[in-house]
Amino acid sequence: MKSHRPLWLVILRGFGFWLMIAIATALVVVGYFYSATWMDYNSPLFLFGTLMLLVGVGVLGGGLRYAIVKMMRERSRSSAIMVFLIMRVLFVLLCPYLFRKWTVGLKSEGKVVAIAKRPFLWGDNEFPVYVGRSRIFSLWGDMFDGPWFIYPFADGQRFLCIDDNDTSVLVFVVDLKNSTTNAAGSFGWPPDEYARNYMAETAPKIVIGSKGSVRLPSYEEVQEAAKYVEKLTAAQLEGVSFPAFDLGLYRSYIPKKVLLKELDVNRHSLWPLAD
Repeated sequence: MKSHRPLWLVILRGFGFWLMIAIATALVVVGYFYSATWMDYNSPLFLFGTLMLLVGVGVLGGGLRYAIVKMMRERSRSSAIMVFLIMRVLFVLLCPYLFRKWTVGLKSEGKVVAIAKRPFLWGDNEFPVYVGRSRIFSLWGDMFDGPWFIYPFADGQRFLCIDDNDTSVLVFVVDLKNSTTNAAGSFGWPPDEYARNYMAETAPKIVIGSKGSVRLPSYEEVQEAAKYVEKLTAAQLEGVSFPAFDLGLYRSYIPKKVLLKELDVNRHSLWPLAD
C-alpha cells in the first residue's frame, strides 16, 4: 500500500523513529553501566541506571512492536528491514545475558571437583564456589574486579585463588582443613615483605563465608599451580578460567603468561603487570 503523505514527512518520521531507537539503545548501554558499577541498591546512581535500562528496553520493545505491525499492514521491504534491524539491536544488547559464561568448572587431575558461579554483576557481587550443593566459600567481585583463576588441589580441601583486587593481584589459598580465621597465615611467599604483608592483610577481606582458613600459599603450592597452568592449552585454560571481559558471544581471558607472572616464586610486586 502506497503512502499518500508528503515525502518530507515520511523522511522526517523515519528519521525520528531511528533517532528514538538510537537513544533507547544508548539508554540501555548507559543504564547497564551505572547499575552494574554502583551496585548499592540504595544508591541514587544505581536507581537512575536501572530506570534508564528499563526505559530503554521498553522503548526498543515498543519500536519492535510498531515495526512488526507496520510490516504486516504494508508488507513492504522497508518495514521488514526495520524489524530485522531492531531485532539485531535487541539481540546484541541481550547477548551479555543470554550467552554469558555462568559457571566455571574447577578441575584437579582432569576431573571437575568444584563449580564456581558467575553472577550477573548488578544482581550480586559474590562468586560462590560449590562442591556438590554445598557452598564452601565465595569471592568478592564487581564489574571490574574479581577472580581470574582458581586451582583446586588434589585433596579437594585447598583452593589457590588468583584475584584482581583493583590495584593489586592477590594470590591466596582457601584451606578447608583448618578452622576459620580472620588472619591469613604465611609460608614466606612472596619473598617481598611488603607484598606478603599486604596480601596477608587483604586476602581475608576478599573471601566470604569460608568454611576454612584463608592463608598465603607455600612455595610448593605456587609451583604446583604454575606447572598446572603451564601445561594447559589455550582452550583448556579458557575452560577453567574466569573471563576478564564477557559480552556473551565474545570473551577475553587473562593470558597464560600473565597468570604465570602472578605465580612467580620470585614475585616482588603487587601488580606484576606493571613490571
